[in-house]
Amino acid sequence: MWYGDVAYSPGLFHLNNGQDERTALHWAAASGSTDIARFLIDKLAEVDLIDNSGWTPLHIAVSAGHDEIVQELVGAGADVNKRNNKGLSPLYAYHPSGPIQH
Repeated sequence: MWYGDVAYSPGLFHLNNGQDERTALHWAAASGSTDIARFLIDKLAEVDLIDNSGWTPLHIAVSAGHDEIVQELVGAGADVNKRNNKGLSPLYAYHPSGPIQH
């Protein structure tokens, strides 16, 4: 899979886009795109950047049930105790009956 020449645009990994202020890693976590998430992490994307709700990519991956991305993020040092704007950690986003909506 080819993602383009990142040497010319490393700042894109940390760019928060739109009203929700999500990064490319947030979107990869939300969509379940493990290959893209892994690529971004390998290129040193910051794993604990927050969106406008205080959600990190880990909050999103956990709430969406994307276990492989959760493993990648935790392996890259994502803070499992980081709290969102409501004071909830990524662990709270997991619920056995299904994903919690963001």
